Amino acid sequence: MNPIRTLTRVGVSGSLTLGAWPLRAAARFLPGNGTGPRHAAELAIDQVDAAIRDAAGVLLVDTELREDARRRRQAAVDRAQALSKRQEADLRREEADEEIAQAQQAAEVKRRTAREQAARKRRQAQKSARTQKQRVEESAEQRKRAAAEHAEEQQEAIDSAARRERLDALDERADALKEQEEALTAADEAQRLQEAAGRAKAARKAPSGQR
Repeated sequence: MNPIRTLTRVGVSGSLTLGAWPLRAAARFLPGNGTGPRHAAELAIDQVDAAIRDAAGVLLVDTELREDARRRRQAAVDRAQALSKRQEADLRREEADEEIAQAQQAAEVKRRTAREQAARKRRQAQKSARTQKQRVEESAEQRKRAAAEHAEEQQEAIDSAARRERLDALDERADALKEQEEALTAADEAQRLQEAAGRAKAARKAPSGQR
């Protein structure tokens, strides 16, 4: 191991670390926690750090410095890939959340529509029931009135028939009384004639001086 090269490597590494410190401190003030501008700035600083280390390793012909640069560069690449995957996963999660929200909204719209349709059908059924009930009541009232009118007509017919029968009976009785009166008159007339004939016969039989 070459002590000078080791000291040089340590000096380069320390200088890079010290020189990057203000940049890393400034990056911490950027928004983001594992993502966003802060993480992007930190990745850029790591990539620049790795590139400078690699260039220094080439100039100093220091394989260890170049290997350290390679590891740092690979670590930066790995973090960038992890960030990309995390962002992709976040995007998919957001899309899934949006799809779920849209599905929930669509389901709520369907439920609301179903409730409105059920309420509308219920109102229509109630209205139809009221209309049917009113029709039944009106029909029953019409039948009741028709029955009452028919009963009244029948009663009037019965009363008329009874009146006719009473009138016919009175006419028959009047005719019978008239016939009876005529018969009595004829009998009286016959009696009178018979009495007159008897008196005439008696007069004919009586002596002339008694006349």
